[in-house]
Amino acid sequence: TRYISVTGVQTCALPISTPEVGRSAALRAQLARFVAAFGIAFAVVGFSKLVFDFPRPAAVFGYLWHSIGPIEVHYSLPSGHSTYAALVAGALWPMVRARWRLALVAYVALVGWSRMAAGMHCPADVLAGWLIALGSLAVSRRLLQDLLKLPRLVEPD
Repeated sequence: TRYISVTGVQTCALPISTPEVGRSAALRAQLARFVAAFGIAFAVVGFSKLVFDFPRPAAVFGYLWHSIGPIEVHYSLPSGHSTYAALVAGALWPMVRARWRLALVAYVALVGWSRMAAGMHCPADVLAGWLIALGSLAVSRRLLQDLLKLPRLVEPD
């Protein structure tokens, strides 16, 4: 057993086994990947909204489209909510067991559906958000693995 001191004094040490230390390092690495992916996604979503300036469904369909809340007309593509929901699910994916992965998929799908049901986005906006999240996670994983040699998170049983 390896001991890590909480306060720097040996009398206040917590026993932590070697596998737990390795898991802790892998979790910190996964958090670093998530933070990097969030930064990448934030930049891509913000830039895309400004460059494309796609109209929201209410601006295109007018009275044929019901929108919950105030009607917004600009910056539809991509859906930021869908991007960040997929980003959270993608970051948690390697840390959860198979039965919880279904919950992550349902969460991402429901966030995407809610954005369309609220009248804020078209399906293409939601899909674009999901693709940005997946791309951001892949890029951050590659960058941090190559640059920092971060450990890979071991798949749960």
